[in-house]
Amino acid sequence: MRFLPLFLLVILFSVPAFGQEKTTSKKGFVSNSTKNWEEAKAGKNLVARYRLKSSKLIQVDVRSAAVPTASAAQYFTTFHSSLIKSGMKKMKSASSDVLSGKKVNLTEYDMKRKSELYNVLVYELHSGGSAWLILAVTPAKKRRELDKNLPELLKGFVFP
Repeated sequence: MRFLPLFLLVILFSVPAFGQEKTTSKKGFVSNSTKNWEEAKAGKNLVARYRLKSSKLIQVDVRSAAVPTASAAQYFTTFHSSLIKSGMKKMKSASSDVLSGKKVNLTEYDMKRKSELYNVLVYELHSGGSAWLILAVTPAKKRRELDKNLPELLKGFVFP
């Protein structure tokens, strides 16, 4: 009975506040849960995968690779080159967008799959000794839905 107050304190502080659940994935990445997105099964090379609840066709993947700071630019250049070689068309690039308090680069691509046009947004940043890539993929006809809901998901991302 004398351990009951300690036990209750442990439970109280280990349970997140309502609406502020946290999902911790691999490599120190944390995502605060959101009402419009659900975590999906991440593939072997992914840290996390999310799908928009209202449209399972809209997906966001989080990737990470251990890359020293000095090699990060080359890593990202190689990654983008591989996307272009696979047939994606680069539409625009922007730098110094802020994600989780860190500066990131955003590059947008278009790709065709089975006669349907898709938009791919690639956010890149280097943090915690790793290169991080966040890829948001949506059918072009659902781009507004992605644009409306993506900030909510990205705002909850915390990188090491």
